[in-house]
Amino acid sequence: MNVQQIEKAMSLLTPETVSHIEGMPFDHKASTIPIPSLIEVLESIDEVEMVGPDVDPDDPQMIDVKAQCRINLDIEERMIVLPRHIIIAGLAQDHDPENPLEARDGEGHIHHRADHWRKDEEAAFYVTLGYTKDGSKDVNNGAVRHELANLIWDEVRKDSVQLGRLETILVRSEYIRTVKEAIHKACSTQTVEDIDDEDQCWQGVVMAFGMTPDQDHNPTALDHIETIAEMMSEMAEKAWDAGDAKGSIGNPLAVTLDIYEHGGRLYSVSETGFQAVWTPCDEAIDNLSYRLFSDLGLKRPEHIKKWNNPGQLAQWLYVLGEKAGLDVDSVHAKIRKEASEYAKGVLENYNQYLSGEVYCVVVYVIDRATGERIKAEDDESWGHFGYSSAKEEIEISMLATALRFTEPASAEAVAH
Repeated sequence: MNVQQIEKAMSLLTPETVSHIEGMPFDHKASTIPIPSLIEVLESIDEVEMVGPDVDPDDPQMIDVKAQCRINLDIEERMIVLPRHIIIAGLAQDHDPENPLEARDGEGHIHHRADHWRKDEEAAFYVTLGYTKDGSKDVNNGAVRHELANLIWDEVRKDSVQLGRLETILVRSEYIRTVKEAIHKACSTQTVEDIDDEDQCWQGVVMAFGMTPDQDHNPTALDHIETIAEMMSEMAEKAWDAGDAKGSIGNPLAVTLDIYEHGGRLYSVSETGFQAVWTPCDEAIDNLSYRLFSDLGLKRPEHIKKWNNPGQLAQWLYVLGEKAGLDVDSVHAKIRKEASEYAKGVLENYNQYLSGEVYCVVVYVIDRATGERIKAEDDESWGHFGYSSAKEEIEISMLATALRFTEPASAEAVAH
């Protein structure tokens, strides 16, 4: 590579690209950009000589740089000395950060399983995962009823005698034409309010097959009806398990979490733990919709401007995915993966919040002629999560500021 090519490559470097270089000391990063009038780069703040026509070179005056900082930089310090300016930057501890889960910025919510002080919190945890508020499997869920009807139909059609008897009973019905349709009607919420109630199940099956509970019926027909009603009660939990495996039970975008407590509390995505659950807020659901449609290669429906219903989003993905030749399992796996990745990003900030890793990024500019801070250039940005990213933000902001104040270095200034 010749000199011209090197110079061209160097000219393309920015504070953002240089700051991402791992393992490189800050002074090397500052000289890599480069800053033409750079005099000195330090990773601490020290006194610097004043410059200007009113300064006696035989009696140099020093600027107490630290005294010019409005905020105490108690975590990190950086200083760049230019001919006429000093750029100082650093990190200060943010002692009163905003809880990221309360920021309403697409972070979502966390519900805990064992919260003895807030029963509504524990109830929300269970309902999110498809259980009742007290932690039992919610077999009355619409998705469970659909799975239940399919399971019963799979059993019935294997028995040709029973299927024939049920078809004979159906001849009397004016509305239901097939046994499969009757079974689905029997399992619907319109017919049976509570699957756990055996009497309701029996009456529901009777009505679904065009009969009335208060009439006298053929004993053989009643035996077959009784068999269907018994299946409803016995196979309800199996239907719940089948729906849960497909992701149709509860919130399809919910992610279960583990909690680690040892002198503090930290959360992690588990997919097997049962201590807490993350659920997306409306903003997070919409954010996930863009990722999911894009990753699955599906066109996002234009008439839905903003997604805020996780069940609706999942259903659209399944339907459009099937039309595009994608199987249900692959779509479900993609939904789980994207939701988990999104939750991990949320937890990274939340764990940093819980452990006190929240900082204020500060950048000041001092005029070397007056020794005073240029207040119009003050940049104090609170709420930066994570030490590494906050430190990187210092360097980006500081180098960008130094480039704005760069100028050809004079011999007098360099001498100081």
